[in-house]
Amino acid sequence: MSTVAITGSAGYFGERLIRRLHDHTSVERLIGVDVRDPHPDPHDKVTHFRLDIRNSLLPQLLSSLGVDTIIHLAFSVKPIHDRRQMHEINLVGALNLLRAARMAKVRRIILLSSTTVYGFHGDNPFYMDEKHRTRPNREMQYAIDKVEVETLLLHYARKNPACRIVILRPCSVTGSRVQNYLSDYLSNPVVPVIVGYDPLFQFVYVEDVIDATIAALERRDATGMYNVVGDGAIPLRNVVKLSGGIPLPVPTPVARPVNDLLWYLKLAHSPSGSLNQYRFSCLASNQRLKKELGVVPRFTSEEALGREISAQRIQSIEGTERPPSRAPLSDALREYHRDRERAEEDRILRIVHPRSAKSARSST
Repeated sequence: MSTVAITGSAGYFGERLIRRLHDHTSVERLIGVDVRDPHPDPHDKVTHFRLDIRNSLLPQLLSSLGVDTIIHLAFSVKPIHDRRQMHEINLVGALNLLRAARMAKVRRIILLSSTTVYGFHGDNPFYMDEKHRTRPNREMQYAIDKVEVETLLLHYARKNPACRIVILRPCSVTGSRVQNYLSDYLSNPVVPVIVGYDPLFQFVYVEDVIDATIAALERRDATGMYNVVGDGAIPLRNVVKLSGGIPLPVPTPVARPVNDLLWYLKLAHSPSGSLNQYRFSCLASNQRLKKELGVVPRFTSEEALGREISAQRIQSIEGTERPPSRAPLSDALREYHRDRERAEEDRILRIVHPRSAKSARSST
């Protein structure tokens, strides 16, 4: 029986994973860690802690709770204008998590990474396997941070052979509430595409990624990297049309400066460094996932995209809006630290002026 800690537990993927693991026979207890509160959905196995994974209390918390498995989902996914802050959230958080793993003597860590670590390059072969070297695009901070976190975990595994490391690399994930750079890009009625380029895209449905995560938890011999992608691929222009958008051809010399301006004005979803993903393909093989982890995605890339489009059309016909996404991580962190500062002030008041603090509390 395992005590499993899930970072990023209040996100859409984290909440769905917790629901699936709640009834799992080998899971005794689930510990959720996130700066955001989860949606009201109480489970008797689950305990949530509103905590920044960079907080120095995390190692003590996981150790005292007897955590033996960590599933690391917490990550700044969407690009933010402060690249240094994004890097700090992702890397410092991962370092603190490994300190927690060492203190708690964790036996297994499962990391949700991304196929973007291979990079979007013109010389990429079709269907790269896990042995293919990682080449994140120079200006794509998300992929750079994913590679660095993977490197940290692999180094930790060499130093701590008793701990198994599993790294799952999904491609673009679809689901009724999944939001990422691609869903934002396709949400516009007119979608810019680069003239002369039509890269192939892969998709995987959110439940298939959860299946892979649970398989990594169940199989004691699981270790290393696994690409988690649906079979097949779809040209970008077809993706745009299937999503109901109108492709707008943009010449390459114009695309970068226009995107830079829109990003500066906070009107674009991502900086111009991400434009390579709309020029070159980054296709991964899922053969190791099938053969060694025993997971066969239930939906192909086309089916995964189709399920997302169907859900959006049903919402449009029924007049229902897309479920609201959670606040951006940067906003959630600001709210978390603001609340923590208030709590710290209350604690100091109770120590220095206990009567005044008591009076202040009773008056509020």
